[in-house]
Amino acid sequence: MVTIALRAAAFVVVLAAAAPPAAFKWEPNTDRPGADYRTFELREPRPEVCRDACSGEAQCRAFTYVRPGAQGPHARCDLKDAVPPARPADCCLSGVK
Repeated sequence: MVTIALRAAAFVVVLAAAAPPAAFKWEPNTDRPGADYRTFELREPRPEVCRDACSGEAQCRAFTYVRPGAQGPHARCDLKDAVPPARPADCCLSGVK
């Protein structure tokens, strides 16, 4: 009985670790300028790193991932404490919680 309970608990932990971060609406080719409370450079050009950072911070309401070369040689992530108006932009991909 204990073994079954432990296996079930382990399965729940694995599912929780594999679950995607808070639901986001992805917005390709979109910038949401303004409302940045934290901006940082990314080591790799992966927008999911930016999304995951936003997901992990309670005050984050939206993010903008800036592609390498648009604001310097590396990708950047702008975390936002509000949801500013969207505008079309080839440089960026945004997301809203």
